[in-house]
Amino acid sequence: MNAGRLVYKTILQISKQYSSNRLPLTGIVGFSQSRFRYPVSQAVKEVFNAQRDNPDLDSGFKAIKQLQAQYGVLNDAGPIEQVSYAIWQQSLQQASQQLPSPLAASAAVLWGGFVASKMLRHPHPDADLAESPLRDLHQASQAAHAIGVPLGTRVVAGWANLNRKLHLLAEQVRQAAPAGLFDAVVLPGHTPSSDTHMEQLHCITKTLFHKDRFRQEPYEWVYDGLKPLDIVDVVHTNKGISLTLAVSFLGIARHLGIPMSMVPIPEAPVPEVAIPANIRRRQATQTIATAPEPAAWLLRTEWPAQFAIDACQDPALQLPDANSSLQPCFVNPLKASVMSQEECQKQNPHMRMDIPWLWDVSLISVLAEFARVAITAHQRRGESDAVAFWMYQLMALDTMAPEWQHVMPS
Repeated sequence: MNAGRLVYKTILQISKQYSSNRLPLTGIVGFSQSRFRYPVSQAVKEVFNAQRDNPDLDSGFKAIKQLQAQYGVLNDAGPIEQVSYAIWQQSLQQASQQLPSPLAASAAVLWGGFVASKMLRHPHPDADLAESPLRDLHQASQAAHAIGVPLGTRVVAGWANLNRKLHLLAEQVRQAAPAGLFDAVVLPGHTPSSDTHMEQLHCITKTLFHKDRFRQEPYEWVYDGLKPLDIVDVVHTNKGISLTLAVSFLGIARHLGIPMSMVPIPEAPVPEVAIPANIRRRQATQTIATAPEPAAWLLRTEWPAQFAIDACQDPALQLPDANSSLQPCFVNPLKASVMSQEECQKQNPHMRMDIPWLWDVSLISVLAEFARVAITAHQRRGESDAVAFWMYQLMALDTMAPEWQHVMPS
């Protein structure tokens, strides 16, 4: 057995160890190309096949070392964190076993938001696990898939209520829309036009943001609590942040059969400005560190990816040609605006428009953002135990999280 194959098999054995201990493995610390990929073994296999003739053994051995160190950090967490890991791991595993499509991934994102909402209500880490809402989530996740949970669990009522509310909102959109707008089906050789896609999104936007007044109001975590981050609360109060408003829109679009994904708006690069040394020193002593603000999110239609999955399931369907009618449309939930790709690029010139849709990136990046915002909220509220809990959740979901720098052995 050559050295490259030995490295590959060792990494696979370690990934199985994660799985057997119900630890989520969403990447390798220090390896950005594996971030948000699930299962990581598939990403490793792709790298191995690409380097079969000339393997990068140094990177392979580093990956083994990092995976073992990651395992030690996650496995040493407390019982509440361990149960949370099992919930994420089982949910991701169930999602990966389905034929991934944007509509299925939308359901998985909604389930992830629901899970995060339940975790926001978790008790003090020293509390009895039997009294924790995580216990019910754990039981549900053992047989859950991206769209539902097994009957007989208490958590099913909350999940059903969330979907019922989104279904009612979707029906409001359908009734207010022109007749047949959401009844179009993809036929061989026929693709709804981009104008139809835009009109569908305008109808959702009008109902959600204008009629029902879903919005982000000024909030402060210290006084307002965690409600803007709680997707269950958001769909009933109509008030949230960019993340939860986008998840709500995503859930309604799924009920209407519109495949969409959530994409973060990257921060615009800050131009370098020459600051005199004496001013820089004076500012350094006056700077107060504050927790970062939550990221802003857009929604993007994913018709090409959905068509490709549909064609795999039904060979009678023909894949549409890659033409302008398949250009994605975007929605900004904070501005209640619908944009073409060209309009979105003008408003966000630093944003890449050519990034392909990947179900694991689409799902896990959103879950990691829930954890990241929860950390910010609990930091502002001075709740150190909850901060520690969500830091472990963030590290389990995002191997590029800066928190890893403080816990990995040097």
